Amino acid sequence: CVPSRLARWRLPGVPPQPLSAAEISRRDAYEERAAILEFDAGLTREEAERLARIEVEGL
Repeated sequence: CVPSRLARWRLPGVPPQPLSAAEISRRDAYEERAAILEFDAGLTREEAERLARIEVEGL
């Protein structure tokens, strides 16, 4: 699951827009942090993704 802020809306007939370098960096940081929290901290995937989203987005 990619953070909602990074998700791209897909409209019928409109090709998806490429992600910017900053969006790619945030997505990668989110995915890496979620994996670390899930495997090293022993959290469920849902909890790891929730905490990673908070850390990466700074909420």
